[in-house]
Amino acid sequence: MNATSHRVSLGALALVLALALPAGLLSLFSSVTTGEEIDAADTIVTARITALQTVASPVSTILTMNVGEVVLGSAVPHELLVTVPGGAPVAVGDDVVALFDNGTSTLMRTYRLEKDDVTLEYMITAPLTGLSAQGIAAGQTYTPMSVFNTAVYARLGLTGGQVIDAFGGPGGNMPQGVSGPDAFEPNDTLATATRVSVGLPTPVTGMPTLISGLNLDTVNDVDFFQIQASSLTVLHAETLDAGTGSTPDTILGVFNVTTGDLLGFDNDSGAGTLSKIAQPIAIGGPHAVAVESAPDALLDFTGDDGATTGDYTLSLELERGSFIWNNTDMIAGLSADGSFIEDFIGTRDIGGEDVMLVGVPADGWAVRYDLTGVPSGATSVFGGAGNQLTNPGFANALVPVSFKLGPFIDLNGLNRQGRGISETIVPYNGSDGVSVEQDFKVGRSERFFDTDLTLRNSTGGTASNLVYTRVSDIDLFGVGADTFNWSFDPAASIKAFPVSTAANVSGITPPATPTGSMVGDMQLALLIDQGAMQAGVGAQYKMGFAYVTGRATQFDAVQDAQRDLTIGVGCTTYVVASDQDPDTGLWSAYGAGLGE
Repeated sequence: MNATSHRVSLGALALVLALALPAGLLSLFSSVTTGEEIDAADTIVTARITALQTVASPVSTILTMNVGEVVLGSAVPHELLVTVPGGAPVAVGDDVVALFDNGTSTLMRTYRLEKDDVTLEYMITAPLTGLSAQGIAAGQTYTPMSVFNTAVYARLGLTGGQVIDAFGGPGGNMPQGVSGPDAFEPNDTLATATRVSVGLPTPVTGMPTLISGLNLDTVNDVDFFQIQASSLTVLHAETLDAGTGSTPDTILGVFNVTTGDLLGFDNDSGAGTLSKIAQPIAIGGPHAVAVESAPDALLDFTGDDGATTGDYTLSLELERGSFIWNNTDMIAGLSADGSFIEDFIGTRDIGGEDVMLVGVPADGWAVRYDLTGVPSGATSVFGGAGNQLTNPGFANALVPVSFKLGPFIDLNGLNRQGRGISETIVPYNGSDGVSVEQDFKVGRSERFFDTDLTLRNSTGGTASNLVYTRVSDIDLFGVGADTFNWSFDPAASIKAFPVSTAANVSGITPPATPTGSMVGDMQLALLIDQGAMQAGVGAQYKMGFAYVTGRATQFDAVQDAQRDLTIGVGCTTYVVASDQDPDTGLWSAYGAGLGE
C-alpha cells in the first residue's frame, strides 16, 4: 500500500484543531460530531484500530485501521494508514467510526463504537448534534449504527442502506441505459478481484452491503470481488435485479483467495435467473465472490460459456457465528435464539464431515402455547427451523432478549471457555410471552454439551398446553441412512426419539414404542410437554448433546454417547444416531437427550 495516499491533510487538521476539545485531546477524536461534518464527508466507515505508532518529531501518531463497514462512499481499501498530529486517545483494538473527505485522504472526525451486550448492535458512544431533523436527539449519548446510517442517508437526501456504487456515488441508483464495462473493470480473474469492505459480521442478517452499477457487458465478462472474512462466519451473497430492464442469467461462486479453491456456487436460487448462496467460512482470510453469466459446465468461472448480458446489483453480508468448543476436536455455534448455527456449519469434528448438513433446517426449536381469551388454533412460534404457523396476535415471532458468550475469546472468534447463553421471548400482541433461556456449556476436552433449559411464563396469565420441541437433522457421513436408538418413559413429560426429516419441528409425535432401533435418514427430536404454567412461573430442564468418534464397534460408539448424556449431563431420555466411517471403518455417534 502507498502509505502517503492515506495521510491526513495537515491544513484541514489545523482547521479542525482550532475548534478543539480541551487541550491535550486530539479534536479529531472528540466526542461530538455535527451534521455539517456529515455534509462535508464523502466517505464514512467503521474500522478497528489494529496498530498505533507515536512519532516524536513532529509529535504525531500513525494509525492503522482495518475497515469494517462502508457507510458512505465507494469501494474502500481493507486497510487504511492514517497519520495525525499529536497523540490520539485511542488504543489498539478500539472500534471507531471515521469521517473522511477527498476519498480517504483527509480524516475529518473519528469517534468510538461499543457493542451493546443485549442487542449485539454497535453503538456510537458519543453525543451527536445537528441530526435532530433525522431523528437523533441532540446530545444523545448512545446511537445504534443502524440509526446513524439511516440518518446519514436522510440528511444527504439518499435512499437505501449501506451501498457501494460502481459509478462513484452512494445510494445505489444505477443510471438507466448504462452499457459497456462498469467502473470496477478489469476484475475478470481472482488475481484482479476488486477489493471491497463488507460490514462487520452480525448474528442477525438483514443489513447487507449493496454494490450497484454492475453489469456483465459481454458473455465472457466475469466480475470478481474480494472481501476479508473472519473465521467461522457465514458469507451471504446474492445477485439482485438492478431495475434497468436488462438482467443476466447469473452464476455466483465463492472462492478462497489463498488457495484458489471454489468453496461453493449457485445458479438460480435467487429471484428468477439470479443467484443466491450462504457459504460458511471456516478459516478467516481473503475470500472472493465471482459473478458470471450462465451456463458454466466446468465451473471454472472464466465466462467462456456465458450466454447472457445485463445489469445487476451484488448483495454481500457476513453473519457472525458465535462458537463454543471443547479445545480439542468439537466446535458448535450458537445463534442469538439459542439454535445451533449448524444450518450451515454443523456440530463440527474439526477436519471431518459436518454432522448437520447444508441445505436442511438442521437445528431448531419451537414453542406453542394457548392463553385464556386467545382465539383457538395453533399458537406455534419457531426458532431456527420449520414453517411458522401463528395465531392472530403472534405477529412478532421471536424477540432475542440477550445473548452472550464466556469472556475468553481468541483472535479467531472461538470461545475457549465453552459457554454460551441465550434468552428469547415468544411474545403475544407485542407483550411478554413465554421465554426460552438456554445455557450451553462444554468442558475442556469433553465430548458433550451440558445445557440448562428454562421455560418461563411472563404473559400475565396462565399459559396452557405449553410444549417445547427441538429437532436436529443428523447425517454422520454424508446424506443417507444412520441407525437411531432411543429410550423414553411414556408417562414422563420429556421424551427423545427419532422422526422423519419431513416432520416439521412443531408437529413431531413420539413413536408408539418407547424404546427401539431404526435405520433411516432421520432427525433427532426432543419434546417437553409442560402443560399448564402460571404467570411468573418457570420450569428448568437438563438438555444435552453428545458426539463421539473413532470407536471400533457400533456398540461402543452408541454406549459412549448414551453414557455422556446420562452420566455427564443427567438425561433420563435420549436418542442416538450412529454410522460407520466408509474410509476408516470406525464408528461415530451423535445423540441428544433431556432430564428433569
